[in-house]
Amino acid sequence: MKRVITALLFALLVITPTFADRPFDPASGRDTRQFPRDPQVHYQHIALDLVMRDPMSRSFTCDETIKFKTPGRSIDRLELDAVDLKIGKVTDLQGQPLDYRYDDKVLTVRFPSAIAPETESGVRKLSWFADKTFIGACDAHTVLCWKPTPGVYQLTALDDHGRSGSRSVTLR
Repeated sequence: MKRVITALLFALLVITPTFADRPFDPASGRDTRQFPRDPQVHYQHIALDLVMRDPMSRSFTCDETIKFKTPGRSIDRLELDAVDLKIGKVTDLQGQPLDYRYDDKVLTVRFPSAIAPETESGVRKLSWFADKTFIGACDAHTVLCWKPTPGVYQLTALDDHGRSGSRSVTLR
C-alpha cells in the first residue's frame, strides 16, 4: 500500500507542471503564450503580384488580393498581421479606396458598412433575372419576393462583382 501511494505521489510530481513551467510573466501576471488571431474571415484565395525591380536592393513592391467569406457573423473591419510593411493604399475588389489604419504591426481595414454573415468576398448586392427579364435586386442573404406564373424559367443571380450563376426551374 505504501508503495502504491509513493508511486502515485511520484506520478503526480512528474505529471504536474511546476510554476516555473507556466507561461506567465511573474511581474505582471500576463499570459505570454502566443495564440493565432481569431479567424475573422474564411480565406478563400490570396494572390500576390510581386515586382522586384532591383534584386540587389532586397526590396520589392506587392499587390495582394484577398478573397474571403465572412463567418456566421457580420464584420465591419478586418485585422491583418503586417509587421514592418509600408502600406501604400487599400482598395476593395472594384478599386474603391477603403479606410484603414496601420501601426507597423497590424493593418485594420474598415468597410463602409458591415459585411453580412456568410457573404463571399464582400458581395453586398444580388440582381435576379428570370430568363433575360430583370426581377429585382436585393442585399446578399435577403429574400427577394417574386410572383411568377407556371412555366420553365432560367433563373440567374448576378453579384456586384460581375459573377453569376444560373439554374433552370419548372413551376407548376
